[in-house]
Amino acid sequence: MELKNWRLTYEGYPELACEVPCSLYAALLDYELIEDPYYGLNEHKYTALCEKDCEFSCDFEVKGELKKDFVYLTFYGLDTLTTIYLNGKRLAETRDMHRTYTYDVKDRLVKGNNTLTVQFHSPIKEMAKKQNESYLWNNGDSVDGVSHLRKSMCMSGWDWAPKLPDMGIFRKVELTAYDVDAIGDVEVLQYHENGRVRLVIRADTKHGTACDLYAEIDGKTAKLEDGEAEIVIEAPSLWWVRGYGDQPLYDLTVSLKKGGTVLDTVTKRIGLRTLTVSTAKDKEGREFCFLCNGVKIFAMGADYIPEDSILKRVTAQRDRALLEDCCEANFNCLRVWGGGYYPDDWFFDACDELGILVWQDFMAACFPIRLSETFREDFTQEAIDNVRRLRHHACLGLLCGNNELEANLAHNPDLFGSQRIHMDYMELFERILPDICEKYAPQVFYWPSSPSSGGGLLHIDDETVGDSHYWDIWFGNKAFSEIRSHKIRFCSEYGFQSFPCMKTIRTFAEEADMNCYSRVFENHQKSGAGNSLMMTHLSRYHRFPYSMEQMVYATQLLQAEAMRCGVEYLRSIRGTCMGSLYWQLNDCWPVASWSSIDYYGRWKGLHYAARKFHAPISIAVFCEQSGVRVSLLNETREDFDGDLKIKLVTADLEVLYEEELDVSGEPLSATEVYDVCYEIKDPHSTFVCVELYEEGCLLARRSEMFAAPKHFSFRKPNISVRFEQAAGKTYAYIKADTYCKDVYLDFESFDCRLSDNFFDLTDKEEYRITVKTDRSVEELEKDLRILTVYDIGR
Repeated sequence: MELKNWRLTYEGYPELACEVPCSLYAALLDYELIEDPYYGLNEHKYTALCEKDCEFSCDFEVKGELKKDFVYLTFYGLDTLTTIYLNGKRLAETRDMHRTYTYDVKDRLVKGNNTLTVQFHSPIKEMAKKQNESYLWNNGDSVDGVSHLRKSMCMSGWDWAPKLPDMGIFRKVELTAYDVDAIGDVEVLQYHENGRVRLVIRADTKHGTACDLYAEIDGKTAKLEDGEAEIVIEAPSLWWVRGYGDQPLYDLTVSLKKGGTVLDTVTKRIGLRTLTVSTAKDKEGREFCFLCNGVKIFAMGADYIPEDSILKRVTAQRDRALLEDCCEANFNCLRVWGGGYYPDDWFFDACDELGILVWQDFMAACFPIRLSETFREDFTQEAIDNVRRLRHHACLGLLCGNNELEANLAHNPDLFGSQRIHMDYMELFERILPDICEKYAPQVFYWPSSPSSGGGLLHIDDETVGDSHYWDIWFGNKAFSEIRSHKIRFCSEYGFQSFPCMKTIRTFAEEADMNCYSRVFENHQKSGAGNSLMMTHLSRYHRFPYSMEQMVYATQLLQAEAMRCGVEYLRSIRGTCMGSLYWQLNDCWPVASWSSIDYYGRWKGLHYAARKFHAPISIAVFCEQSGVRVSLLNETREDFDGDLKIKLVTADLEVLYEEELDVSGEPLSATEVYDVCYEIKDPHSTFVCVELYEEGCLLARRSEMFAAPKHFSFRKPNISVRFEQAAGKTYAYIKADTYCKDVYLDFESFDCRLSDNFFDLTDKEEYRITVKTDRSVEELEKDLRILTVYDIGR
């Protein structure tokens, strides 16, 4: 029975009825007792709400439950510091939002009405108290003392997140009653041998009663003996990472029976596959490569953060929409970053279905940790809870100890404190967590930190092994091409900022605030150097924008180009590099950040670009001075044969030179197919267009200039757009009389998803895209807005 009809009690406000998931901010917002904390400067006045305690309570009826042998109360998500009372008597205290808490309450319940009260204690006060007792460094973007609590760290602020350390019940509270016994743990191991899969199913019961356990899958049933059974699948349908095959899933059901009566059942949905990480030696060091069913996967995707600072707003539907957006941009991998919280089951269910490989961090990021007795106890049990919850998922490819703690300790030993901090780090991430993973998920690869060369605080910056976080372009203010001087084995974090879309900006800023250095804008730019770095890079490539719309457009172009340069290069050295995960996929509020999708789900230029540079068959084009190199990228398991067309073209679309050649690429390969130097008479008005075709069908198009966009002699374009609707679909046909770079179509008062955007027009032919919308042609024509690179600074 899930407990419902909750009430929030908070000093200075009336008692408020609410339902789980519920929190302090969510309830006050639902009743319009506070303004939107994401608007303007509101964040600052609402942070202080979490300096006081609050209380959630509910009444529930108990009838037949008391006649059962066992009655338990389970809390699946308490954020974070609580004292729990049942019928006025203290039941427990909790300190970790990442844990599941279960209590025997049979002797505490009464027949009829019962009252459950959960008192939430101020996280801000607790952080201050712990910080006063034992100082732990942070960088000022978060509430001081944030790493003392087992709470989603970014809720207390990050360089892209507000300081809104909410309190509440973010997952269900459940009363369970049963007789005799119930199923406890269920684990399934896979052994792939000679085209068959041997499943080893292990299960136990909560109380060890003499009962029978049975496992059933694919029409086969086996009785567990001594807690274990084997079932062989003779002709398995294998689960594959997206892009390499299909994602069939099997239901594995474990039943508990006594005397022919079914007492309990547990069903796990699994995919039959092998999935691990290879760190085998090679001629360049050690590879870092996901292996799915023995096939080396080039991981392509991004780093995922919590989707909202107010967790009630994170739903299965919202998760699914975001993950489908990843699929539309040809992702095959996501890294769940360690400064948030472990996603809900529905997130992993969707990744199983969609074939998205998941790199899952344990929840620790950037700042030092002190292993007190209670902290060690909580982190240990939290890890066990979540490893057991997630280990059966087909999508789970890696468990990682933390984000950037090892690198920060190695690079800043004095800043990060005493020898005790270093000892605690080694104890937690190189003993406790790997031991837990070995015991509870022996077939899931464990990696101590990200980035890491394998642990021990050694060789952190050695790019020949392990994974890397590459920030030289953004924080180092280097040219986009600088990444080509590195031979990174797996780039698990690198990025470039941009502003969110204009309609998103208008949700938090008035017209008077439309300047990136206004108070409101700077409050929605949490990275201290963010705006200045964007402006510096902007000056390198583009003219200075004359309006906020142009500024937003220009920063999104920069972001898309920076990441295109990075991803295409890393794909072009496939074999040396086997993964590219950019920072970051999404936002937790409307903000300037490194995301490719903003808080409201609007695609920035980067996400449209990702659809192209993540495409299974694609090209990487490197244009420097008068030279052009092209690599054919084939991330499929089939041979590829196609045609490559290269044209040198003027800004007026006069073709100066063209050639066509047959190209081919082996499965899972990157092949250099073109390398030519031209005599360019006027680099400021000449561009190269490279197109890849398969049987006459255009697969990829790239246009590159031989001068920075700010110095290119663009002509003022005459762009025509016409819309057609047929057979339930809407199409846009775009053409221009001159070269148009990064054509951006937007609609002033509504959103549409386009099959392509931020595209180049390289000839005078119409370019057709699809428009996902229920709007009429007249509405589309009236609301359409167009920007190109020509418009920046004009």
